[in-house]
Amino acid sequence: MLNYKGYRTGSQKKTIFGDFDIAEFLSSYSTLFRIMPEREAMVEMGGYDDGWEDVSKNYRESKSWQCEECKVSLLQNKRLLHTHHINGVKRDNKLSNLKALCLDCHRKQPKHDYMRVTHSDMQTIVRLRREQSLLNKSNWSDAFRMADKSVEGILFHYQKSGQQCPYVGYELTNEKNEVVGELELAWPAFKTGIAINHEIIEKANKLGWKVRSVGEEIRLMSNTKTWS
Repeated sequence: MLNYKGYRTGSQKKTIFGDFDIAEFLSSYSTLFRIMPEREAMVEMGGYDDGWEDVSKNYRESKSWQCEECKVSLLQNKRLLHTHHINGVKRDNKLSNLKALCLDCHRKQPKHDYMRVTHSDMQTIVRLRREQSLLNKSNWSDAFRMADKSVEGILFHYQKSGQQCPYVGYELTNEKNEVVGELELAWPAFKTGIAINHEIIEKANKLGWKVRSVGEEIRLMSNTKTWS
């Protein structure tokens, strides 16, 4: 489980609890968990064969270090690519039971809610997807597949209410066309969006955008208040 600021092991639990800030929390832990995770995404569950590390490395190499789900290439970021057991049996290393998945796609597999991905790692994956022209499409299927899991509920809400599909991982630029941040979801035509990092929200609003935090949007969804 998470040990936010040493809450589980420290002696200042009341102080940490009282000072808890959702924006600060989400800037480090991007996923809004349906259940609390039991371990980090970078530490896979035990029960593997002794030679699993070699099996995993060889399999990922055979796939050219590319995620088989979203197709992002992680050749320069190999630690962000896992080898997934499709049937969940970690000793079943038949090639037909293996699948190379980036951290984001791996945690979206059934019964993988225990995994978490830091906001920094998620931003790297989204940036690489964008650079590799994997985020060009703007449709709901791609949005759900490519977006940070923390905004999954927001996407469901907007889709159900018939709203326009947002851009995922939108680069925010200033007057000089310099990239100053990234929005998890964006509707450029309306200059509106959703972001996790509070500093990015402030920058966006100063540039004339209307950007909400994930927490703010979730609170407002009960009132069905949408951008368009």
